[in-house]
Amino acid sequence: MGPREVGWTEAAVAALAGTGLSGAEQLDAVLLLSGHVRNTRSSTAAGTQPWTAERRLDPAINALLDDPAGRFPALTAAITAAGTPSPGSSREFGLQRILDSLELLITQRSR
Repeated sequence: MGPREVGWTEAAVAALAGTGLSGAEQLDAVLLLSGHVRNTRSSTAAGTQPWTAERRLDPAINALLDDPAGRFPALTAAITAAGTPSPGSSREFGLQRILDSLELLITQRSR
């Protein structure tokens, strides 16, 4: 952590001022957002997920999914139905869900 990280955190917490979130909730929201962005960067997420940085399944995972015993039917069906994801789609999906939840909490607090 350095000056830029602290500055970004300051700006993010300042954006949450007046929302009705407590100080702890503001910090938690910023940590949640920061963690999501860090965990969905292709350079850092590669190796922690069953797909490569190019969002292709690791060959070892493909071999597991091709198992004739069919041990992973739900995962196989979801991957087949998903097709090829667009770049950043996982990050955008997660970010939207996080922001939707924070918006709901802030709306509830303002009532």
